[in-house]
Amino acid sequence: MNLPPGQTGIIGWFLNLMTRILSVICFLTWLAQPASAQFDSISRPAPVPFRATYQIYAGTQLPFQHVAGVEVRPIRQFSVFGQVGFPSVPYTKWMLTHFSPENRDIDYKYVRDNLQSSISYGVGGRLHLGKWRVSGWWQRLNYKVDGTPKRLVEAFAPDQARTIENITSALRPILPGIVDFYENQDLTPTGHFSQVGLSAGRTFYIPQVPRLSISTDLGVLYSARINTKVDRLEPAFLREFAETNILPLIDEEIKKQFESRFIPTLSISVAYQIR
Repeated sequence: MNLPPGQTGIIGWFLNLMTRILSVICFLTWLAQPASAQFDSISRPAPVPFRATYQIYAGTQLPFQHVAGVEVRPIRQFSVFGQVGFPSVPYTKWMLTHFSPENRDIDYKYVRDNLQSSISYGVGGRLHLGKWRVSGWWQRLNYKVDGTPKRLVEAFAPDQARTIENITSALRPILPGIVDFYENQDLTPTGHFSQVGLSAGRTFYIPQVPRLSISTDLGVLYSARINTKVDRLEPAFLREFAETNILPLIDEEIKKQFESRFIPTLSISVAYQIR
């Protein structure tokens, strides 16, 4: 239906008026907002893309070792790290004193008095939830115990000492040096402890030094696998004798006492972000 020319002009005028009124209302509504909100969409900076960060850290992991490592954080929520450890003899002696299994077949006093440590290593990943973090990692600790083969057998498997002495006596006619090796020469077996861990903790940033932070983590370690080896033992017949008759006894007792055990751990570390 076609409207008369007069009505068409009125409708156009009315629509134009409503448009102006709506524009004024929108403008007044905008003016009524706080100044920060008025220009929020204009002044708000665009989100800054996350840049990968790298940091070095050092700390202590009770009751096992001191650590130093590097952590790489490719995205905001996740990072990976690698570390070397220096097992603490005082920590380990304290742990053997307070967490020794009820089975006292092992002479723990001898082990504590003759314990040595060597460099360990580990790798893991970390989930970041703001200042909180959840970590999972694998590490390998290495411990040595000094002593003659005879004294080591007496310390780790006293019930087998007489059997090993009989074996050395039987081998003496064909291996003249076997008795002297068993009774007088030092043998330093190394126990390799493979552990997996899970922990949760928090990072505390230092306002005066933005790149510096302190983290604390509480978790648990599980001794998944233990094996005992001896390095650089010559001649070959002595090495074969040790690997056949002595190391299996030590390895069996250590596994019986410490493998498949859960041990609580507390870690404190200081980190510096280098990028």
